[in-house]
Amino acid sequence: MKRCTLGRKLPNANHHKDIVNLIKVNADQARLGNLLRLALMEEGFVIPEGLELESLFDRIRETQGEIKSKIKELKND
Repeated sequence: MKRCTLGRKLPNANHHKDIVNLIKVNADQARLGNLLRLALMEEGFVIPEGLELESLFDRIRETQGEIKSKIKELKND
C-alpha cells in the first residue's frame, strides 16, 4: 500500500522465483567446477583427449558471471 501511495513500482513476484532459480544454477555451476577439480586430483584420472581444461574452467566462471549479472538485473527491476 505504501509503495502505491508513493507512486513506486510494486515488486514483481515472478522475479523472486527467477532469482532463486538462478542462484540454484549458480550453485550447480560451482559444484561442477569443484567436482572437476577433485577429479583432476584423483590418482589415475585420465584427461580425455581433446579436452581443454583451462577453457572448461573459464567457461564455468564466465557462465557464473552471466548468472550473477542476470540476478542483479532482476533485483533492480
